[in-house]
Amino acid sequence: MILFLLKSTLSLVLLLALYHVVLSKESTFRFNRFYLLFALVFSFLVPFISIPKVIPTVQDNSVKIWNNFESAQSIVVTSTLTAIEEPKSSTLEYGVAKDPVPSPDYWKMTIAIIYVGGFLFFTLRFGFQLGGFWKLIKENSQILTSTHTIVLMKGESLPFTFLNYLFVSKSTYKNSGIENEIIAHEMAHIRQKHSWDILAVEVLRCIFWFNPILLLYRKAIQLNHEFLADEAVNTTFRDITAYQWLLYSKVQNFNPNFPLCSPFNYSVTAKRLKIMGSKTDPLKSALLKSLSFVLFVGIIFALSPIKNSLAISIPFMDSGPEEYETIIAAAFDENQAYMLNLTKLNLKALQKAYEGLSEEERGEVTEFPFFEEAAFSRLLALQKIPDKVQVAMQYNNPPPTMQIKIEIWENWRKTKNVELEIDGEMQDISVLDSYTPKDFVLHEVRETSPKKFLKKPSYIVKLTTPEEYHRKYIIPKKEIKIIVAQFEDGDRAEAYYFMKNMFKFGHPINSDIEPFVPENFEASVLDAFLNFSPSSYRQSDIILKVDLEKDIPISIVINGERKSVFVPIVENGSKKSDNRSKATVIGWSDLNPKTKFE
Repeated sequence: MILFLLKSTLSLVLLLALYHVVLSKESTFRFNRFYLLFALVFSFLVPFISIPKVIPTVQDNSVKIWNNFESAQSIVVTSTLTAIEEPKSSTLEYGVAKDPVPSPDYWKMTIAIIYVGGFLFFTLRFGFQLGGFWKLIKENSQILTSTHTIVLMKGESLPFTFLNYLFVSKSTYKNSGIENEIIAHEMAHIRQKHSWDILAVEVLRCIFWFNPILLLYRKAIQLNHEFLADEAVNTTFRDITAYQWLLYSKVQNFNPNFPLCSPFNYSVTAKRLKIMGSKTDPLKSALLKSLSFVLFVGIIFALSPIKNSLAISIPFMDSGPEEYETIIAAAFDENQAYMLNLTKLNLKALQKAYEGLSEEERGEVTEFPFFEEAAFSRLLALQKIPDKVQVAMQYNNPPPTMQIKIEIWENWRKTKNVELEIDGEMQDISVLDSYTPKDFVLHEVRETSPKKFLKKPSYIVKLTTPEEYHRKYIIPKKEIKIIVAQFEDGDRAEAYYFMKNMFKFGHPINSDIEPFVPENFEASVLDAFLNFSPSSYRQSDIILKVDLEKDIPISIVINGERKSVFVPIVENGSKKSDNRSKATVIGWSDLNPKTKFE
């Protein structure tokens, strides 16, 4: 939302700047009217316009919103850490971090309350302004004509219009005291429907009441309306000098204060008199229109989401990855930060955001490899039956943060046979004097030399700062580890997604297995969840190479008992035939980590 407002405001400012610097000084009044109205509509649509990328990317997107490290820092950790005197050889020690407790977003609530309050205020004000016109119409006598309605008001007032109503002083009108030029001016407002322009701007001002640029647009549009009406008068009467003197003579007269109307406005008489006699050369007019077109195209390239390859991008304006990450982050479990709940995911919005990413951006955002039609259609089907099966994706977790006990910290400082490594760089142990235990979020103690006769063991202490933790564990792309399905009867199915990459690069244990990626891996797993039939699945503790061309290995839990089974591979909406032969095998235990979700 913030990026949308920034983009739309920047577009509004650039287009209005061109108008004031160039177009407002020319007599291209009809084009200027179209330009100002189109600039408003265009500026609020440009953040949603997706275009093919046609020129090289100038700057890579670096927006990362997957950043819950701040909450990790505030976790109160209780852990039992082993001192140097009792190390566990070659053991990486991590503290146990509690899940962060979600807290209300008070600032978002405050902003929402302020926005709603402003919206209601400006909407009510707009309503009262409209009501003022209807009150004038009802309280005064009217004269109906074929093109407009004349409202005869009590008291003295200069004529003004609103929609197809012409408001005039009753006494002046009866005495024929209104000049023909003034009537022609007001009739131009009615004939050209200028009131509708102002009403459209006021609706936008109610919605985006906090944006002062819209007020400048309204003033520019109203002034251009006066230019158009003056042009109509001079076309009819062809006496510019006489009309200019008439305008000048009316400057001090009473003028009604109705912001929505098109009054006979003499507060801008000087500008009107100055431009009234000017005429823009046709060639210059064509060049100015071309310049406007170039600016619109430039804004599209600079601010629109770009699809499929090359683009110009402004770093803080590039909303594609941020929009994608915002949608996917909303589906993560509140208590398990790396568990995505399918029922909470807006799949259509996520697909649209993904389509707006470049290939490079797709390789950097949180992994969600289900946009192929075969897989995506099954995701949509699963999302519609949460009462029967609930699907979740478990992503790789970063190591939990931990606090260092002060006694262990002091023990490190006093021990001589200790090496120190901070963020991957070797440091002298005396450097610890410049730090406190709170400066680090991870630590690892390893024995580098065992205890020998008359020789004490030596150790290395590896410390990780918050910045390094963030760079190493939070910023990198988050990858799916396991896809889980929980059924209404308590049964469970788990597909280990990391196996797909294992098949792709070859199994590290058995080199006889050639690299191979099962076809339609995601669609096959989701199809098994959608049409769960455990009694029909083949069980086996080994994986045949040929199996990977016919089946996908998954794990199921039936009545509390875990089994390794194979589900058919989906091909073009159907399942492959069951033709297998013996081949090189992989032990299932090599591929089936004992990860529990219960």
